[in-house]
Amino acid sequence: MTIKFLDSDTGFSVEFTDEVADIFCDFHQCNSRNENGGMLFCNVIDKSEIRITFISTTTNKDVTSKNFFQHDKLESQKLIDRLFKRGLHYVGDWHSHFESEPEPSVKDIKTIKSVFNQSRHDLRFMLHVIMGADDDFKKAFVCITDGILVRKLNHDC
Repeated sequence: MTIKFLDSDTGFSVEFTDEVADIFCDFHQCNSRNENGGMLFCNVIDKSEIRITFISTTTNKDVTSKNFFQHDKLESQKLIDRLFKRGLHYVGDWHSHFESEPEPSVKDIKTIKSVFNQSRHDLRFMLHVIMGADDDFKKAFVCITDGILVRKLNHDC
């Protein structure tokens, strides 16, 4: 079983395994919890769809507060390199917000674009997920970026 999000204009779709969706829900930001975050990985990169099969989660070296999350860059790169050797490709990031139906901040938009522009890759898009306060992954803000535009994907019912 998977949960799918779709960009109807480009036809690009992203699937998340149930196991991955469950991890997002475990790390939703409720009450006074700090933001959580991590990276998104898939086994196969396709031009029209990707299937997220693994996500990393917040480490003790990441910087986190109620309204902020930042990866430890050195540790993140080590994880990307280690997982790549196991056949997993880094395709984007995720973090949590305390709203039920999250929307990216101006800073989030800037960061989402910069991840695409500063990464070495051959991808058409990179992915970003913002998990809301509810433990309903279907309400997450899922988007793709080409480094210029950020396009929200819709849950494919």
